Amino acid sequence: MAERRRERRRNRTKLEVTAIGALVVSLLLAAAIGFAVYFALHLIPDSPRGDSAGKREELVYLMKDLQEYVTDEGLTSQSKQAIVRWNRQNWYVFMRIYKGGEVVYDSLSFQNDLTGTEHASQPLLPYQHVYDLQFADGSAKVVVTAFFRTRYEVLLRSGCYALVFFLFLVFFTSWFKKKIRYLGRIEQGIGIMESGSLEYRIPVQGRDELASLAHSINDMAQAVRERGEQQAALERENREIIASVSHDIRTPLTSVIFYLDYIADGRCKDTAELRQFASRASDQAHRLKDMTDDLFEHTLVQNENIPFRFQLLDGQLIEQCVQECLCALGDRGFTVQLQDETDRAYTLWADPGRVRRVFDNLAQNIVKYADETQPITVQVLLDRRRVAVRQRNAIKPGSDTGGTGLGLRTCRRILQRHGGKLLYSQENGCFSVLAVLPVDRSTPPKGAGSVFLPERT
Repeated sequence: MAERRRERRRNRTKLEVTAIGALVVSLLLAAAIGFAVYFALHLIPDSPRGDSAGKREELVYLMKDLQEYVTDEGLTSQSKQAIVRWNRQNWYVFMRIYKGGEVVYDSLSFQNDLTGTEHASQPLLPYQHVYDLQFADGSAKVVVTAFFRTRYEVLLRSGCYALVFFLFLVFFTSWFKKKIRYLGRIEQGIGIMESGSLEYRIPVQGRDELASLAHSINDMAQAVRERGEQQAALERENREIIASVSHDIRTPLTSVIFYLDYIADGRCKDTAELRQFASRASDQAHRLKDMTDDLFEHTLVQNENIPFRFQLLDGQLIEQCVQECLCALGDRGFTVQLQDETDRAYTLWADPGRVRRVFDNLAQNIVKYADETQPITVQVLLDRRRVAVRQRNAIKPGSDTGGTGLGLRTCRRILQRHGGKLLYSQENGCFSVLAVLPVDRSTPPKGAGSVFLPERT
């Protein structure tokens, strides 16, 4: 059981600890103020044993009240139960009643063992007073001891207890109301966010669970906002792609239709012209196929429901992809200058097929648009968190580089799903591209559409 109590203490939340602290502080403050008031007021009254005129007047008034009670009720000296009732209402009064030299009533229990004669012979103490009392069956003597200070102290103590309780409620309720108001602000903030104002942020106050809740809601709103912005950007990009592809498809499609109609109408002068027009139609058809293949692949990588098969690989993947590109470009007659600045081993989470597709696309762009007379520079860079491949080439004079850019967009999306990025630019007749991937991570990229395979051995 002790172990369970220790575990419960360890599992207490910050809000619970704060509430307990507020409870204790409120109680201590209320108790301190209550005791201060008690001790301050405790010094005001005089001693109850003082023989002041005020005390005697109170005793006279008290005995008049007793006499009226006896007269109104028609009590005799033997009506002990009725006398007890009056004495209980005036609990601070202790009295002995003598009649005929004998004690008929005594509220001083510690003297009840004395006989009537011994009572009568006891000397009066300074704070005791004797009064006559008239019963229905004759007169009697009353020895009275009234502790007015005790009555005052009991009332004062009760009032101070009530004051402590009231102050405790005020202090603790003020803290509790602050938390309730903060909950109200959180609820209000959620309502504002629900209305579409995702830029609104709930103020974070304190370090307890409510502050953590506000912080989490703010993070969620930021994530939803960023997601919405990304979705809007993606939709704009898709509209641009559709418009660009639709425009670019018309030219080769028009050419294919023209060449086929020309052949079908029998307008070719000879077999050589027929073959020439058929070859041109075939070239334009392959161009259409390349466009549709690029669009299809771009659609695949944009769809996060189609998984990437991530594996934890070493840096040889990047080295192999770069070497394969160099070999392919060398076979096409390009001169490539490689600068490998990696100085250590590293690992990266990657889908090998997708990464190779990125480098294949970059190589195809070089073949299409690069100037064969100018060298191509390729740099492999490595720092503590990233590996980067930078490629620069001169653009072939007269080449049309204003196409859809689907291949580069696809490569960029592939690297983004790897946690990396692709940057490219064209300036002063030179094309530059930078492909970046994260390295030495303990966990694979997060997100939808990811399948994690065991590390290769």
